[in-house]
Amino acid sequence: MGASLGGAGRIGTGTLGGCLTIKRQGTMRNYGLTNHHVAVDKEIEEGHGKYNAITPESPVIVAQQRLVSSSDKDNAIFMDKVNDDKAFWEEALAGKHGYLGTKYAAVRQERVKEAQAQVARLDVQLLRLESASRFLGVLASASGRRIVETTPDGQPKTTSQDGRKTNYILNWAIVELTGRSMMNEINLPAVRPQPTTLHDHQLAAY
Repeated sequence: MGASLGGAGRIGTGTLGGCLTIKRQGTMRNYGLTNHHVAVDKEIEEGHGKYNAITPESPVIVAQQRLVSSSDKDNAIFMDKVNDDKAFWEEALAGKHGYLGTKYAAVRQERVKEAQAQVARLDVQLLRLESASRFLGVLASASGRRIVETTPDGQPKTTSQDGRKTNYILNWAIVELTGRSMMNEINLPAVRPQPTTLHDHQLAAY
């Protein structure tokens, strides 16, 4: 929830609002919820009409509108930041920023090692960013940018006693999660608690 997403090869960016499980054609499928204006680009709206709903039978759906997470825009911003950090440490190794400015050889050597380690770490991060699959899924349905008129109790507008209308803005889209799992998991090695020995001088502090 809250993950960055956008259309593949598109400038726009938005967020994933949560996950849904919907039964379609006898099969339970996983979907991500977002906004129509995030998942449906202007080119599609110009052809389909931005006020029209997009159903699973629409040509837009058949064309497999691909979405990625993080969005191309956010991914590019992050890569720029990593490249800037790498450039800083490379410049530090070259003697800039005053990083190596010390008269102590041992301190200078430690700083050189630290800068080299930072460059190596950022190289690995860049490689992962460039090679990772950000494919999230394909557009499954969207509301269109439209307003539905209802009464205050949410019923069709003609059924209320006083005839008052409340306008509900529709701007949703769902993405079939064919490239990602719904599970938010971090796979780390199991950490087992280790026995702790309190020595006499530590016990005295209690």
